[in-house]
Amino acid sequence: AKYKPLINKEDRIGPDLYNFALNAVFIISFGFMLFQADNYYHLNAVNVSGPLLLMFYCIAVLVVYSVKMLVNNLNGFVFDVEVLMREYTEYIYLNLKTLGLIVLPLNILITYADKQYIYIFFILFYVLYGVFWLLRIITGMLYGISANISLSYLFLYLCTLEILPVLLLLKLYFTRG
Repeated sequence: AKYKPLINKEDRIGPDLYNFALNAVFIISFGFMLFQADNYYHLNAVNVSGPLLLMFYCIAVLVVYSVKMLVNNLNGFVFDVEVLMREYTEYIYLNLKTLGLIVLPLNILITYADKQYIYIFFILFYVLYGVFWLLRIITGMLYGISANISLSYLFLYLCTLEILPVLLLLKLYFTRG
């Protein structure tokens, strides 16, 4: 009898399950990291605590990145570069899934480390997130340049969808922290 693989490329049950699991790891890892940052820096960003605060941050991560992906797809449609935007969106998803896997052990270290060392793990998180963020920006620029998208549009994209959210988070941190 000929061997038949359990996961068939046509039905994509296996790969879709893996993508779902990695997306869940990213959302939970980032939500938990924000939860821990809220507790460590006493941000009190919302008036809930405990599991509800963790759920709030997980939902916030899901909503922010879902909106970002929808805007990217809409931009691809408007500027007639749907294939390019789909490829870039897949790159962003891969970037975030990888970062979610890397952040998972940092969450565990922050949870069980002595309070005097926790800031080191947060600094490591900020550096890792910054490196992955810069990679996303550089890759986005390269995708745009390869598709002959105007530099003014690329600059506008970077300012509104990449830089502005980070600046808003920094403002939140410095005004509440």
